[in-house]
Formats: sequence, structure tokens, C-alpha cells
Amino acid sequence: MDIYIIEDSIAFRSRLVKLLDELHDPFLFDDWEVITVTNIFSINTLNIQDDSVFFIDVDLKSTINGIDIGSEIRSINSECFIIFLTSHVDLGRNMINSKIYPTSYLVKTDNQQTLSLEISNVLTEIQLEVKNSRHNGKQIVLTNQSQSIGYQIKDIFVSNNFFRHEKYFTHYYNLW
Repeated sequence: MDIYIIEDSIAFRSRLVKLLDELHDPFLFDDWEVITVTNIFSINTLNIQDDSVFFIDVDLKSTINGIDIGSEIRSINSECFIIFLTSHVDLGRNMINSKIYPTSYLVKTDNQQTLSLEISNVLTEIQLEVKNSRHNGKQIVLTNQSQSIGYQIKDIFVSNNFFRHEKYFTHYYNLW
């Protein structure tokens, strides 16, 4: 699982990376990699999977805001998890109207314990949803020595070669 952080405040971004490193428990969560995105105009180059998690600052000091980035991410993958971070508690209506359907909307706080608890709760919910998706037949996970990749059942095509008795596994992704 990749966790992307899109945050313009270097101090808060560092704090969030440290917090995620502290929260990671391999017995509770699958392996994850925390990736900070500093070029917000490169979203379309990211490998966004259904189990990817995005922490996005709503009020980026840029020509585009976090809601615009969330919309772009949703257009690439409608199943990934988006968690909006903001210091402005009154921006919830903008998110509802944008139809991004975030997993969560967290208010930035200086209280490390509160922030840690809220992020831990959200990540636990996400992990349960990912595991349920894998166990209820919606997803197949292939693992090699270094990483696990989940494929949606609807995106997989299996064909048989009846003459040579071989099976071929092909993953078709974003063909339509």
C-alpha cells in the first residue's frame, strides 16, 4: 500500500511522515510506503492503486487547491482512499459539493495525540476495507519477494490454450 502525502507545509509534512512511521505496525497493517508528493502537477504519473491512500492538504498555497487534486485523483482511480487535511473546519461543504467522496476529513491540530488517534482510526478502517475486499472475492493479490499487488476481479482475463494445456493470466487495466 502506498500512502501519498500532498502537503505544502514542510513542518506539518515532516510531522505526518514521522507519525505514519510510528503508527506502522506490521501485525496490524500491510506493508506501506510513505511517499511525499512535492510536484502537485505530476499526479497523473503516480501509480494509483485501489488501496492507495492520499493525505491531501485542502489549502495548498498554489494555483490549484487540494480539492482540485482530489478530483484529479478520483478521475484516475475511483476506489483509492482520500483523506483531506485542513486547518479550516468550514470547508466540508466544498468537499461534499465536489463529489470526491473522501474517506475522511481531518482538521489539523497541534495536539499530536489527537492527530495520531484520528489518523490511526482512519487507517484501521481503510485496512479493514482493503482486507474485506480481498477476502470477499473482489480482489486477487499476487505477491513476490518485494511487494504485493492487488488486482480487481473485473480487470482480469484468463484464457486457456487447449492445445498446450497452458493458462495465461492477463491483467487489463483502464482499457475503457
